[in-house]
Formats: sequence, structure tokens, C-alpha cells
Amino acid sequence: MLLQNDQGSQFPLVSYWDVPVNRWVVVSLPMSQLNPQNFVVHRLNIMDVSGTTTTYFLDDLRFVGASAGASPPTNPEFPAGVMPARLVLYQNFPNPFNPITRISFGLPEPSMVRLSVFNVLGQKVATPVDGELGAGYHSTEWSATQNGAALPSGLYFYRLDARSAVTGKEFIETRRMLLTR
Repeated sequence: MLLQNDQGSQFPLVSYWDVPVNRWVVVSLPMSQLNPQNFVVHRLNIMDVSGTTTTYFLDDLRFVGASAGASPPTNPEFPAGVMPARLVLYQNFPNPFNPITRISFGLPEPSMVRLSVFNVLGQKVATPVDGELGAGYHSTEWSATQNGAALPSGLYFYRLDARSAVTGKEFIETRRMLLTR
């Protein structure tokens, strides 16, 4: 896989064998590397340099300014002693999954939290977290079951509803995940 801008500048090569089939891969590129001549970036093309036809899915694209400091963690391995600057719900990992996945989120202050999982019909199938949690990074494993029975393959949604115990500020965010059996 080769990343290249409109002016032909190439970026670090991600070898095909480094990108496993049906797995999410995080590729981080500093903006200075993405745009070395400081041209306006209109698009980002991802090409398979082997000439074969391959489908890539872009799940999350984040731009962080140079003065914004370190970007938030993108996996369950959170830095010790660092508090989240804002409420955030991370993409589950692995995704797609079978049958267990990890859902992570960060709370900048103590909050009442409910993490719910829904099927494509909007029916709630699980509530892995429901209660007050302290400030910091939190993570829970969810096994795709409902009342002890395995859930079928398909698209599911998970939603984080949080209300700060300090300020009363509310936060709701929903993400999708794919169960494959």
C-alpha cells in the first residue's frame, strides 16, 4: 500500500503483508509528512502497488493541529497517570469481532455512565456498563450474547450516554461494530 499526495510526494510504505485480512490497522502520519511542501491537501488516495484489486475501508480519520498536544489513545492501552481532556468513545477493538470485543471510553470527570448495545432494528441487546464511574480511561469486554444465547452475525451499534456528576453536562455518542461468526 502506498500513500502519495497530488504532487507525487510519497509517505511511509505499509507493506501488504503488514495489513492482515479483515483486521483494522492504525496508520499515523504527521501532517508535516503528509504535506511536506505545505500545499493544500484535497484528497488522500490509498493504492495497492501490487496491481491487484483490493478494497480498503476508512473508519476514522483525525486531524490534530501541531499545538494540540498528544492525540488521544486509539486503543485500550492508555497512558498511566494521564487524564482524558474530554469525554470520548473509542472504536471497539477488534472490529470485526467474534465473539468478544473491547469497548473503551474516557471521562474527564466523574460521571453517570450507561453503555448500551443495539441491533440494527434499534432493539437494546446488552448494557455492559451502567453506573457511576470516576474520571479516567475505562474499558470493558463485551461478549456478543443476550440472556446467555449467542447473538447472530451482523451490524451492531454501541452508545455511550454520560452525565457529569460535577457539571451536569451530557454526552451521547454512538459507534458501529460488526460481529462475524
